This record gives sequence, structure tokens and C-alpha cells, in this order.
Amino acid sequence: MDFRVDIEGLDSLKNNLTRSSENLEQALNAMRDISSESLGYRTLDQACADFRETWRTGLKKVEECTGKLTEGLDSARKDYVELEKQIEEGFAGMEVELGGGAGK
Repeated sequence: MDFRVDIEGLDSLKNNLTRSSENLEQALNAMRDISSESLGYRTLDQACADFRETWRTGLKKVEECTGKLTEGLDSARKDYVELEKQIEEGFAGMEVELGGGAGK
């Protein structure tokens, strides 16, 4: 069984999460900029205000989770890159100790 970490895939996922977080922030800003009183009907105004507040709460939670995932991906990527470097150095050291590898 092979185990391989796709570093580029981790980078791509992190970039997508970052874009998602930015899009959520833009959505929150757009909702904040819309005044529920501008719609004209009290019932509709209140429904829009309630909707906006519910979505604001939900989007903030999603944004927080996205931030935590991004931090975790950064940490995992760093660890995998370091591990790969150590493995390469270990094999290079073994090759030197064994006189240049098999067949030499």
C-alpha cells in the first residue's frame, strides 16, 4: 500500500477555502449594506431583518470553520513537506554509506 500526500492538492484546497472565506465576507458586507427598512412594508422589513441576522450568524460560523481548516491545512502541509525532506535526506545518507547504491 502506497501513501502519498499531494502537496499541490493541499495548496489548491487551501486556496479554495480562502476564496470561500472571502466570498462569505463579501456576502456579509452586502447583507449589512442592505437596509430592511428600504423595502417599505413593515412585515417584509422584519422578515428580511430576521433572515439577514440568521444568515449572518450562520455565515460567521462557516467563516470561522473555514479559517480553522485553512490553518490546519497550512500546518499539515508544512509537516508533510518537512517529513518528505527528512526522508530524502535519510535515503541520500544511506546511499552515501552504502557506497553509491545498488550495483556500484
